[in-house]
Parts: sequence; C-alpha cells; structure tokens
Amino acid sequence: MRNNMKTNELRMTGLILAALATAPNAYPQALDGGGTSSEGGNGGRGIYCNRPGRDTVELRDLWERGGEVVRGSAPIDQQIEQALEKIATVDRLYAQVVRENLAALGALRRETSPDMELRLVEDLGVSPLTSRRCHEVQIAGRFRIGGQEVLYVDAGLERLMSRTDQAAFLLHEAIYRLDANVFGAGTSERTRGLVGKLFTRAAIEPNDLY
Repeated sequence: MRNNMKTNELRMTGLILAALATAPNAYPQALDGGGTSSEGGNGGRGIYCNRPGRDTVELRDLWERGGEVVRGSAPIDQQIEQALEKIATVDRLYAQVVRENLAALGALRRETSPDMELRLVEDLGVSPLTSRRCHEVQIAGRFRIGGQEVLYVDAGLERLMSRTDQAAFLLHEAIYRLDANVFGAGTSERTRGLVGKLFTRAAIEPNDLY
C-alpha cells in the first residue's frame, strides 16, 4: 500500500512538472474554458428544487450519487478536511495540490450582483435534467476579465445549499482545476464522480483521481 502511494505521488509530480514546463498558460486557460475573452467556462452546477416551505440547491456531483451521500452538520472546513484526508489515503500530493487550489480560489472569488445570473456552462459530461419541481442552475463560473481570472459565485444559490453541499462545491472547483490542467479533462465528469464519492462511505481508488 505504501509503495503504491509513493508511485502515485511520483506520477503526480511528473505530470505536474510536465504540464508546467510544456504548457505554462494551460492553468489559466483551463479556468475559462481555453478562451481569452471575458466569457467564462466551467464551474459547479446545482439542482435547484422548489419544495413545500423551502427552496434547496444540491450540488450536481452529490445529486448524481443519490442516496449514497452522507450529509453532516459539521463545519464546512471540517468536512473539506475529511475529504482531503480521504484523498490522501491514495495520493498525498494530489490532496496537497487540491488544498493549494482551494486557497487560490478563495483569492479569486467574487460574488455576483443581484442583477447578474450565471448561464449554464455546456459540459458534454452532464446529462439533461427533467423534473417539474427542479431545474439546473450555475452556482459558479470562471471568467478572465482584463487578464485576471475571476471565480464568480452566486451567493444566493450557495446559501440554499447544505454545509455538505457547500464543502463539495468548493472541492469541485479546486479538483477540476487540477483535472483540467494536469490530466487534460475536457468535461467535469471525472471531477463530479470523485467529489460525489468523497461524501459517501465508499473508499477512493486511484482511477477516481486520474
């Protein structure tokens, strides 16, 4: 087990160094879908449901897992830390990069104004949702404005999420940055699968990461 972890970490180191050496601009391009305009690309989706007495927003990653998801009332930071520890059982370097991405995203975060609505980002890895009471919403979107990367977050939607969904949302943003930049992911399919699994009782496997 320890040898497998070491192999995974060496593989991660090589991939990250190769990505930085051969494509120094890939990281910011992955944030805005590869474009250079003020248009954005990528970002977490949610399922907005109008329920009797209250509206809710569930991160798509967890919604796809259905009843497997274990939600808790622990603080968001604590739930994130538990998820990172789960990743670290397979690859400690991967977990560390995700942790650093979380810090970077915090600095890029901006909240949308009341008159701004984030449009749904096209993602070939997402199947359409058909429901009378529920519909998809874009919780966040990454943009490049004036050469600067910005993560716009719809705080109104975020407030309708449980603590577990908010923790998963932050992890989604951090993990997708890694998956797109280092592993060349073109959709969020693998990221959603990993994030969803992190909040179940299932163990994480190497093929969940890369």
